[in-house]
Amino acid sequence: MGERKRDSGPYAYIAALGLGHFLTDLNQGGVPALLATLKDTYGLSYTLMGVILAVSNLTSSVAQPIFGYLTDAKRRRYLMPLGLLLATIGFAMLGLAKSFGQVLVAVAFSGLGVAAFHPEASKSANRVAGSGRVGASTSLFLVGGNAGTAMGPLLAAFYLAHMGLRGTVWNLSFGLPAVAVLAFLLPGIAAAEARATGGAGRRTSDRAAWLPEIVLLIVVGIRSFIQYGLTAFVPLYYHARNVPASTAVILFSLLGAVAIGNLIGGHLADRLGQHEVLLAATAFLVPAIFLAVVSTGWLAVVVLAVVGLLIGAMYPVTLNLSQRFLPSYLGLASGLNIGFSVGIGGIGAVALGRVADGLGLSSPMWVIAAMPVVAVLLVFLLPRETLGEAYKSQLA
Repeated sequence: MGERKRDSGPYAYIAALGLGHFLTDLNQGGVPALLATLKDTYGLSYTLMGVILAVSNLTSSVAQPIFGYLTDAKRRRYLMPLGLLLATIGFAMLGLAKSFGQVLVAVAFSGLGVAAFHPEASKSANRVAGSGRVGASTSLFLVGGNAGTAMGPLLAAFYLAHMGLRGTVWNLSFGLPAVAVLAFLLPGIAAAEARATGGAGRRTSDRAAWLPEIVLLIVVGIRSFIQYGLTAFVPLYYHARNVPASTAVILFSLLGAVAIGNLIGGHLADRLGQHEVLLAATAFLVPAIFLAVVSTGWLAVVVLAVVGLLIGAMYPVTLNLSQRFLPSYLGLASGLNIGFSVGIGGIGAVALGRVADGLGLSSPMWVIAAMPVVAVLLVFLLPRETLGEAYKSQLA
């Protein structure tokens, strides 16, 4: 019983990290729901809509591995509240922009905040819970971010309906207090990490497995290409096919399911193995995305939610595998895994925008549908772990 009492503390800090992740990604998650309004306001093409997503995503992806490497050399926990602050201010600035150029500056500012937050926060989530529960703790942390990404479109839609673009400024009302709370909790998070790891810091004696990491990053890039491509174009595609759902509902069905998939994937990985869960998720994506493309009516929204569940299940697995392949560089592993995926998603949004401009709106959907086949083949190249390895260590 005493052990359970000692274990309750880490999960409280993981919950706090997850909440910070939720609010950070809430800002970036709201950008896709604003695209249609920004398109009408500034007369943008599909390509320029993709550019907005690309600037937001590439800003965080380019800087994120750099932040990760710096935090491996020396812990910089202050980047967690600072990143949340920058992300919140950037999204608030988006509603006050007077030109397309200022829109790009605002989303870049917010993206930089996202880049600063993720490596330190994901490293803390990995270390706070201790061994044997990495999958579950990572899931709790990641579900915060994906829930924020899912709620972002709904909140943005509320702002647009009641206040217009200027409503984004209201994110400051809850973002700024959260920054103060997270800053207050930093000493407790540091102490919890020390208890869970026995005071161990960076493990420089562990060798990095770079070849598996590179293969994994390609899989992560494909996953992100799929998610960001669907986020940008599936609302337009479904509306063209007369699917009876609003943009906010369509995006919430996808991104909300991604958040739920985080929880499922992490817990299954602790019990069945990281490789097995990743392989199953990518394999089932092949028929699921095909059905999402050809379905009509509300069935299309339901199938899209299944796609989101499968994408979400991949998140904790790929992050944990990345940290396992680079055990001496947890921050860099997190930055590469999360940042690389965001960057590929941004590049994919621009590329798919060009396809849509040239060949029509259905073309990018079929490109997206073909991508999971490549991911399945690559997962077979990754080294396997013992079935249920982490779960067995918990029971021991």
